[in-house]
Amino acid sequence: MILGFASKTGAAYLTSLFRNKIFGIIISVLVLTIFVVSSVTIKAMGAPGAFLFLFALVTVWLADTGGYFAGKQFGKHSLASSISPNKTWEGVAGGVAFASIWAVGFYLIAEPSNMSLVSWFFISLLTVLAAIVGDLFESLFKRAYDVKDSGHLLPGHGGMLDRVDSLLAAIPVFAFIVLLMSSLA
Repeated sequence: MILGFASKTGAAYLTSLFRNKIFGIIISVLVLTIFVVSSVTIKAMGAPGAFLFLFALVTVWLADTGGYFAGKQFGKHSLASSISPNKTWEGVAGGVAFASIWAVGFYLIAEPSNMSLVSWFFISLLTVLAAIVGDLFESLFKRAYDVKDSGHLLPGHGGMLDRVDSLLAAIPVFAFIVLLMSSLA
């Protein structure tokens, strides 16, 4: 959907699709359900699961923070100008860098499960990439309705949905990969 929005015909189709209330409800319920099931699945792992969940939250928050600051400071190359004109490849690099430093530090201190550092880094990287996709996906909804903010509770921050859009995509990906790698170990 994100790639389709880059073309004019794709953008027109997706705009009409996103404006359809039935589609909006279905996609919202689907995303929220997957997020809740993933969160509960991680939490069901007991103390290690809670620890992993906290890791995933901080990873996404640091990626967002690193992306924001690197994009503001160095951003020149647009990531997806038709969806979110202020997002840049430099911001992606900054987000990946912040999250990578955190992931390596976390691994060296906490030594999570039986995973190697390379596996842990790979999980973290995929989590960050999912967070970026989640952020862009939420921006599609805003573009379809031609609004800048998804709400007014946090003025100037894009709304409450902007605070969780990355998490809605990243937590399910993180949970899936952790469970998959745990079952393979």
